[in-house]
Amino acid sequence: MDFAMKRMLKIAIANDSLYLSKHSIIDYSMFVIINPETRRIRIGIIDYIQQYTFEKELESFVKHKMSSIKEDPTIIPPEAYKQRFRTAMDTYFVAMVPDNEKGDIKSIVQNKFGARDIKWTTKDSSEKNPI
Repeated sequence: MDFAMKRMLKIAIANDSLYLSKHSIIDYSMFVIINPETRRIRIGIIDYIQQYTFEKELESFVKHKMSSIKEDPTIIPPEAYKQRFRTAMDTYFVAMVPDNEKGDIKSIVQNKFGARDIKWTTKDSSEKNPI
């Protein structure tokens, strides 16, 4: 993956995880399909139907109190889940190929993929540098 694609992936993950967090969704995962013949990767967030409710918070509390092993809780609030997910995805996907093109991410994407009308609309103004 080159640096421009890593940056685009990071933006997409930030936008999608922000949306899920704002709707109190937790326990989502990343699904990746790699086609070695075409050298293409398809990525999507799956399992995004679990909402963080009072019952989930209570379940986390009870599990934590009853466990003899003091581990990090498996059920965490949406904001913490979003941050943990972003950190994990940033660790799993590594940019190893330098970009061949110069310029900002928007111009690279426009030139590389013919995308002329890119809209970056879901950034939350309350977040400090989500990407």
